Amino acid sequence: MALLPVDKVVVYDVDNMLNTSTGFNNDIIILSVVLDRKTLDQLIFELIDPSDALGNFNYNMKYHKTAGLREVEKVTIY
Repeated sequence: MALLPVDKVVVYDVDNMLNTSTGFNNDIIILSVVLDRKTLDQLIFELIDPSDALGNFNYNMKYHKTAGLREVEKVTIY
């Protein structure tokens, strides 16, 4: 964001995962987050845990110890 003249960015992380009901691999969204410049500029990157830092933003992510990352809906800028 340092090089872009924007206040907010929407980021989607897509992974190709096996759909166990069909046997086919599908691209699914496993992380969706709206990053805003003001909050991002206040973070001390050397000291944060990335997964904990997501709590500072509007995001969707589902993680289960036994199943790993699961599909989520896209977040939008309001």
